[in-house]
Amino acid sequence: MWKLFLPLVLAVGFIIGSFIWLNGNDRIIIYFFQMQSPPISVGMALMLAFFAGVVVMYIWSTIAELNMRNQLRRIQKEKQALLREIERLSALPEAENGVGSD
Repeated sequence: MWKLFLPLVLAVGFIIGSFIWLNGNDRIIIYFFQMQSPPISVGMALMLAFFAGVVVMYIWSTIAELNMRNQLRRIQKEKQALLREIERLSALPEAENGVGSD
């Protein structure tokens, strides 16, 4: 359901991030292992972090949804197998069902 609101979340995040980026004069340097970025504004860094978080959430949600679909498919197959077994057992004569005729 939240995937429907993803464009809205991205738009709000972009507007807020752009506002901070345009009004912020503080510069930071991001260190990633041995590499360093050119100086960027704090607002730009916040905006990049926000978008990275949204992307990670989207990927995580998609993987969870695929896992859930696979589990549902597996459960439906097990249900069908159990229903076939019930039909097979109910079609047997009483003596073969384990119920004596005495």
